[in-house]
Amino acid sequence: DNYTVTKQGSTTANISKASLTLSGITASNKTYNGDTTASVDTTSVTYTGLVSGDSFSVAATGVFSDKNVATGKTVTLTETISGDDKDNYTVTKQGSTTANISKADLSLTGTRVYDGTTTFAASDVTSVTGVNSETFSITGSATLTSKNVQTSQNLADLGTFTLTGNSGALTTNYNDLSVTDTSVSVT
Repeated sequence: DNYTVTKQGSTTANISKASLTLSGITASNKTYNGDTTASVDTTSVTYTGLVSGDSFSVAATGVFSDKNVATGKTVTLTETISGDDKDNYTVTKQGSTTANISKADLSLTGTRVYDGTTTFAASDVTSVTGVNSETFSITGSATLTSKNVQTSQNLADLGTFTLTGNSGALTTNYNDLSVTDTSVSVT
């Protein structure tokens, strides 16, 4: 009882942001479509460092490094965080993932006038098209299934047909042309 104590009552302190690391965002494989857009999935995202009960989520979009066919392509992620507790964290975003772009199919159409043979020349080809109106030049000749007049039939074989891409179109983004990708007529 020798002292009269005055209690401090309150003080101040800083609460530092917690560290939070995002991982588990994936991108879907796709078939070549001429653009770099990636389909991204955040349903399996892992929030390392998230305090139980805190409201925090992430949405993401992604783009492939380029539009061309390859496996294990880098997909750059744009991640947007939300939630009532997002400002309580210093967030390390995932940044990227990988996915594949596989080859697309081509389509060949053509028409020629009946001449009694089964030869179908490159000059008889109306178009060879891919996605997004990508076109290809063709040389060589192929074989019809019949010498007779016909409508919208597949070629019997592709013979010596050779493709070259026009205006930046790459044959490497496409499966080899097959007879099932052809539709030709003889009038």
